[in-house]
Amino acid sequence: MTIKVPLPGGDWAEMRDVSDLTGADQDAYYDKLDDLRARRETPGLPERPDPANPAVMLPAQPAVPGTLTGGDLRELRDSTLGRLITSWSLDARLPLTRETRRALPLTVCNVLYKAMEPMSSALSGAVEEDVPKPGSTPTEEQDGSGGSPGTSPDGTPSLLPAPAAVPSGTP
Repeated sequence: MTIKVPLPGGDWAEMRDVSDLTGADQDAYYDKLDDLRARRETPGLPERPDPANPAVMLPAQPAVPGTLTGGDLRELRDSTLGRLITSWSLDARLPLTRETRRALPLTVCNVLYKAMEPMSSALSGAVEEDVPKPGSTPTEEQDGSGGSPGTSPDGTPSLLPAPAAVPSGTP
C-alpha cells in the first residue's frame, strides 16, 4: 500500500505506507546505521608493551563507537527515503539519492521528511501505544457528574473546615 503525498507546486510523491514495511526494510535501515557508525569508530588496541617500560604490558582497549554527525543522519534519511518513495511527478530519477535531494527545492524536501516520520519511527523500532479503538467499550463508565469514574454524583465532602464568616461592618 502506498500513500500519495502532495508536494508544493502541484507535484506529488507516492511513498510506501508503514503497514507495507517489512523486516527486510528494518534490516536495511539498521545495516545503514551500522555502516555509518563503523565509519566513526575509533579502533581498539591489542595488548601491547608500554613504550615507557617495555617490560610492562598495557591492557587491550576495545573499539570506541563513533558519534553520528549531521551528515551521517542526512545520509540515513536519504537512504530511507530512497526505499520509501515508489514514484513521483518530479523531473528526477528514482531512487532518491543525496544528489537528487540536493537538487530538490527545500520545501519539497521538508514535506517528504515530514511524511516519512511514521515510517522512520517504525523502522527504528518504535511501537504503537495500545490506544482504545473508536467504538470500543471503556472499562469504567462515567456518570456524567464531571468527577472521576466510579464516584457518586455528590462527591466526597471536603475535609477542610469552612472559612469563618466575616462579621458585618468589618472593612
